[in-house]
Amino acid sequence: MPANRNSLKSARGRACLTTTILLFSLRLSAQTNAPSTGEKATPGGSDPLTEARTLYRDGHLDEAAQRYQQLLQAQPRSGEVYAGLTRVYLKQKMVKQAQETVSKGLAVADSPTIRVAQAEVLFREGKLAAAESEWLAVINSGHADARAYLGLARMSTATTLYEQAKREIDKAHALDPSDPDIQLYWIHSLGPSEQVAYLEEYLSHESSDSAEERTHLRNHLEYLKARLKDSSHGCRLATKLTATEADLLRLSGERLTQTRGYGLAVALNGQNSKLQLDTGASGILIDRRIAQKAGLTRLSDTTLEGLGDARGANAYFAMTKSIKVGALEFLDCPVTVVERRSVLGLDGIIGADFFQAFLIDLDLASRKLRLAELPIRPNEIPVPIGLQVENHPADFGGRLQSGLPTAASDEPANPEHTDSRERYIPPDMKSYTPVYRFGHDLLIPTMVGKDPARLFLIDTGGFMNIISLTTAREATKVYQDSRTTVKGLSGTVNKMYSADEIDLQFGQVRYGIANEATLDLVPLSNQVGTEISGVLGCMAFLHLDVRIDYRDGLVDLADEPRH
Repeated sequence: MPANRNSLKSARGRACLTTTILLFSLRLSAQTNAPSTGEKATPGGSDPLTEARTLYRDGHLDEAAQRYQQLLQAQPRSGEVYAGLTRVYLKQKMVKQAQETVSKGLAVADSPTIRVAQAEVLFREGKLAAAESEWLAVINSGHADARAYLGLARMSTATTLYEQAKREIDKAHALDPSDPDIQLYWIHSLGPSEQVAYLEEYLSHESSDSAEERTHLRNHLEYLKARLKDSSHGCRLATKLTATEADLLRLSGERLTQTRGYGLAVALNGQNSKLQLDTGASGILIDRRIAQKAGLTRLSDTTLEGLGDARGANAYFAMTKSIKVGALEFLDCPVTVVERRSVLGLDGIIGADFFQAFLIDLDLASRKLRLAELPIRPNEIPVPIGLQVENHPADFGGRLQSGLPTAASDEPANPEHTDSRERYIPPDMKSYTPVYRFGHDLLIPTMVGKDPARLFLIDTGGFMNIISLTTAREATKVYQDSRTTVKGLSGTVNKMYSADEIDLQFGQVRYGIANEATLDLVPLSNQVGTEISGVLGCMAFLHLDVRIDYRDGLVDLADEPRH
């Protein structure tokens, strides 16, 4: 067994783990097998630890927490009990209680099982490197823990090591196919038709997912079914271009003198619209008026969530025959339509990841969007930019669990030009900053004062920068603010604050902010699955030339135009 991170990485790189697609009958029978977490079930399922774990896995979280707490009275030094209770608290979004519980467990029952649970808490707290180190240490110790492999898969996905992530989630699923967290992540790593089959089975029984999460899963299932009925080959670029340029249009705020962001002229089925370019969004979101004029074909219903204290917006998925942006034309692409006459006062939003097949140059100072061909990997055969890995529109509100790229159809992708490979940093991109990618979200490590780096969301869809309430209170003084208004897809944020001066550093950029918008970002952190300490809005990039490589999770920030 490898003894350190590098040797394990090498071993994982050499391994060729075949994806095991289990028949439903075999998969159901596997649920009676003892999991690989050190917990032993007694015949008949009467073991109290098994009962507590079953309550957790079936979504009876309050009962599971009570059962684990009772077990702690009888087994105060059980790492398995502490680990189980920690996971219940994490599922309930009670991060502080999870952290306190796992710390107590480590003090009295240090073991691989409790270490894995500790890493899950660290991951949720935004301490991703520390979480990865813990999971690797457990695997290197010879303890084949299914949830350690799940954690490594999440980490590999966030660092765009997609092939490695696939091997790790396959390993986790082989070790414990009855764990619903592993099941769901594994399902999202499959092709569309396999996802449909396994999602239908998954949704047929109870799980620890919230009602909101299960609604998104059902929406995703209906979307996949509708797409599989479609005879098209998925969203693809029709124009044979390797580079192009488009003007960025200034979008005014509530007052004409205000700037709320920058957008692009986009034609959907020939219907002209002005869509805000948003690195904090995925795919294309438009209002019902534009959809009706463009004659879009409705696929399935969904709901959208975003910033705000109200309920999410009703929406539906639709298909466009043609999307034109500058000199580019895309065919047979899905979009999301919100059941309102406007999207936050706009025609709609276009996520920057819609152009993820290109190297994106977002030059706000010159008001230009430039797209160029991504660097060719070593031993890769150059091919024209063609079939895209489809941005799933449900990612806008529901954020798919795995973040692993999914093909638009079951047809095999071109192996020489696909998102399913590993991060590549060529020599001329060594200065780029690696970022963490969670679905469409790009999280950049950011120093707040002299504190260790935290994770900030790059979000050009919002003009203001935002500091999380927790981060602001740790760094400076915070005041209640009744004058500032922040609106999102879920309405207006009710409680706003402002913070004294804070110094930030991200990439090579030093940035000072004062009286900045401050609010509770816990709902956003819960959606993403890790701690978001702030949001870098359009204001942070007004004088920068920003290059984004979604494929490899890289961002470059220059304080002057490069053209």
